[in-house]
Amino acid sequence: QSTGARKFSFLFSLLSEKKMGFIFEPKILHEIAKKAIKAGNGNMDVIVAEIVKLLNEKYAGHINLKKEWVFNNAGGAMGSMYVIHASITEYLICLLYTSDAADEEDS
Repeated sequence: QSTGARKFSFLFSLLSEKKMGFIFEPKILHEIAKKAIKAGNGNMDVIVAEIVKLLNEKYAGHINLKKEWVFNNAGGAMGSMYVIHASITEYLICLLYTSDAADEEDS
């Protein structure tokens, strides 16, 4: 086997044996999202802050509290992304995209 194949096999083995298991539980993430949307009442700044606050309460030490937004242009939609958590097994990101029909080109 090549070195790359051995590394992939080792990584796959770690993941499949759950030695590097998942942190986040879908049901809890769903509840957090619902609470944040209700608390934010349509204000995206409040919603994102509430999501991060609630995630940090439940998963302390696994949440990126530095709000560093990365800009992205995908398929003609301009957006920004905040990486809340990233690991080898899972990630949580906040994606905010806007699309203005009047804007045909990026400036």
